[in-house]
Amino acid sequence: MPVNEDEYIRWLDEKRKEHLRRLSPSIPLEPIYPLGVIPIHKYLAIRAVENPNKTALIYYGTRIIYKELNDLSNKFANYLINELKIPKGSGVGIVLPNCPDFYITYYGALKAGNIAILYSVMYRELEFRHLIKISKPKVIVVADNLYQIIKKVVDEVDPSIKLICASELDYLPQNPELPINEQMRRGRIKCDGATDLMDILKSTDIPSDDPLIDHPERDVNINDPAVMLFTSGTTGLPKAVVHRHFGILYKQVSAYTYGPYDYLIPVGKEFDYKEFLNDLMKNEVRLVVLPIYWVAGKDFGLDSLPVIGYTAVPLARYDPEAILLAIDKYRVTSTYLTFDMYIEIMNHPRITEINRESLRFAAGSSFITRLNKDLRRRFKSLFPNAILYEAGYGMTETHTYDIINLGMQLEDLDLTLREKYGSLAVGPPLPGSYVKILDIDTGELLPPGKPGVIWIKTPSLVDGYLDRPEETARDFKNGWFNTGDYGLVDENGYLHFIQRIKDMIKVSGVSVSPALIEEELRQLAPEIKEIAVIGVKDPETGEAPIAFITLKDEFKGRITEKEILERCKGKMAKHHIPKRIIILDQLPKSPAGKVMKEELKKIWEKSS
Repeated sequence: MPVNEDEYIRWLDEKRKEHLRRLSPSIPLEPIYPLGVIPIHKYLAIRAVENPNKTALIYYGTRIIYKELNDLSNKFANYLINELKIPKGSGVGIVLPNCPDFYITYYGALKAGNIAILYSVMYRELEFRHLIKISKPKVIVVADNLYQIIKKVVDEVDPSIKLICASELDYLPQNPELPINEQMRRGRIKCDGATDLMDILKSTDIPSDDPLIDHPERDVNINDPAVMLFTSGTTGLPKAVVHRHFGILYKQVSAYTYGPYDYLIPVGKEFDYKEFLNDLMKNEVRLVVLPIYWVAGKDFGLDSLPVIGYTAVPLARYDPEAILLAIDKYRVTSTYLTFDMYIEIMNHPRITEINRESLRFAAGSSFITRLNKDLRRRFKSLFPNAILYEAGYGMTETHTYDIINLGMQLEDLDLTLREKYGSLAVGPPLPGSYVKILDIDTGELLPPGKPGVIWIKTPSLVDGYLDRPEETARDFKNGWFNTGDYGLVDENGYLHFIQRIKDMIKVSGVSVSPALIEEELRQLAPEIKEIAVIGVKDPETGEAPIAFITLKDEFKGRITEKEILERCKGKMAKHHIPKRIIILDQLPKSPAGKVMKEELKKIWEKSS
C-alpha cells in the first residue's frame, strides 16, 4: 500500500491501467483527441468543412447544419469584434435556455476570444444583481422573457453593459414536430433598448467563405480563459470560476474515450479502438434536456457537439412526452436526465407507443431518486439496447466528469460497489487526474479503504475563485482542490463519493452519512417514494438523523412512522436509525429539482 503522496499517485496510475487492461489491451491509457489539441470552436470550424451538410441541431423540427452553425457563430463573433469593439478576454454573458441562439452565441463568444459567462435562467433579480456585479460582462445576450429583469439590474449595476435580445422562439418552426410548453406558445416579447440577435445574424457579413480562416476568430490560445461558471463551493454565496480552453477540451475527449461502452466492446480482445469510436459516434444523436448553462448539461450537450460531431436535439423545457417522441422520431442514441425524470418517463402512458430501440446510453444524476439494480433492470425492460448509468462524479470547479465510466457497468459492478460502501458514484480517476483522501481533522493522507475528505488534482481545475482570495487559499493548495466531499478510494483505486461533508451527521462522536441512511431506509421500506435525511442537534447524542419521506400513492395512509422505525431495529446500526421519520406530501425542492435541506431544517424547527 502507498505510504506517501508520490507513491499514492503511482499506485493510482497502476490501478487505472489494470482497470482498463482488464477490459481490453486495445483501450488507450491516454484520451484520444479526435482533431488535435485545439479549442473546441476550432473543432466546429473543421467539422463545418469536413461534413458541412450534416445536421448539427434539431430544434422542434428546425434543422441547422454544421456549416450554418459555424457561419452564424462567425457572424456573432464578427459583431462582437467589429461592431461592439469588445476586447479579447472580456465577458459575454448568456442568459438563455437550451435553444439554437445559445449554441450560436456561445461559440461566437469563444471565437472572438471572449469569456462566455453562463447564467441560469432560473435566477431572478437578487441573484442576477450579485452575479453580474462579480462577473463584469461587457455584453449580455438575454432571453426576451427575462429582459426586463436583466435591464433593471444592468441599469443599477453598470449601464454601459450592452444588451442583445434573443428568444427560445427564434428558431421554433411554425408547426413544431414535438409538443411545446404552454409558455412557448406566447409571442416574442419586445425588448426596448436592446439589439435583436436575429438582426445581427441577418445583417453582419462574413469576410470569408472559408470557416477555417482565422477571421473573425482572434488568436485564441488553448490556455486562454474561455468560460465563466458559478458555483456555491462548500459554503456561502455563489462564486465565479473561469475555465480555460484546454480544460474544457480535456473533459470532452476523456468522456469520448472512456464512455460507458461496456457491452459494446469485445472484452478481453484486441481491436481498433479509434475505429470503434468512429463507427459508434457516426450516427450519434443526443437529446439535450438538462440545461446547458449547468456544467453537467454543458459537458453532455454543448461542448461535446463539435468534438464528436454528432446531432444535438435540444429541448428548451422539460417535457416527458416530448422526450419520448424525440427518441422515436429522431432515433436518439444518448440522453442525460435525473433518475426522477427517467421514472416519470417510464410511467408515461405513451411509452409503449414509441420505438425505443435506438437509445444506447442513458446517463443520470441522483438528485432525489438514486440509481439501483431494480431501476436499471426496469429501464432495460423498456429500453432494451440502453444502459442506465450514473453520469459520474465532479463539480463546477473541475468542469465535472472526473471518473471513468468505461467498465463500471459490467455485471452491475458500479451498483454492487455502491451498495458495499454506501457511495453515490464510483470509478477510477481519469488519466491525468488524481484524487487523495485526507483525514478531516488532521489533514493526514489516508490509505485505501479509509474515508475522509476528497481532494482532487486535474488539468481542468480552475485557478481559484474570482476575487475571493481567502477561499481560494483555503480550498486550492499546490494544484489540489478541497472538494468538501466525503469519500474513499478502495483497494482497486476506485473513488467513492459518499456525501457532502457539511451534510455529515455526528452521532455520539461517529460520522454518519445521510445518503447511507437514506439507502438503508429504501431497502427496509419500499413504500417510500422520496427521502431526505438531515442532522439536528440532540441533547443525548450531539446530533441525530431525522428522515423526511413521501410515500408512493398506493401506500399513502397505509403505513406509519412507528412501523418503519420498528423495521429499522436490528437491521440498521443504532446510530443510523432516525430519531424521527416525518411523512410529508412532498419534499421542498429547488428549481433544479434538488431537495432543499435547509427548508427541511425549518420544518423540523417548527415541529419541535
